[in-house]
Amino acid sequence: MNARRLALAGSLAAIVALATAYLRIPYPMAAGYAPLGDGPGMACGMMLGRLGALPAAIGSALGDVLAGAPVYAPASALIKGTMAYASAIWVRAGKGAPRNLLAISACFAWMIAAYAVVDAWLTGSLEVALAASAGNALQAAVGIAVSAATVKAMPAITRALRR
Repeated sequence: MNARRLALAGSLAAIVALATAYLRIPYPMAAGYAPLGDGPGMACGMMLGRLGALPAAIGSALGDVLAGAPVYAPASALIKGTMAYASAIWVRAGKGAPRNLLAISACFAWMIAAYAVVDAWLTGSLEVALAASAGNALQAAVGIAVSAATVKAMPAITRALRR
């Protein structure tokens, strides 16, 4: 790994952490919010390949700690790191939008299911976990939109980074 890729990985981890902790779209149900760190987390995989799983995982975990939810940090590292790894394999800039949208949606379906398992384990209640899944689905919708926009902008981003 060269110094430029290492610097990019560190920068992306910081962006993911800050976007997760501080950039939020509130939604009225259950006084929840959708953090905007998922789009940059997916971009980690798109920009760095499989290595992108590390800044996505680290940034997401740090974001949870900064947001006051450290109990979710280990799960977020695993879940979001896996999403970035999958995006590195499945999502291709310049390829057909339906293919990429399906790949991005599969990553977020994984997120919803994985957080349902985590919530059930943390609360000891499947009902609470399923109720929380509605909020996670809204978070996924926001993440899919941001990720799809990122894929569309990826050729311009990579050209700018090569300068």
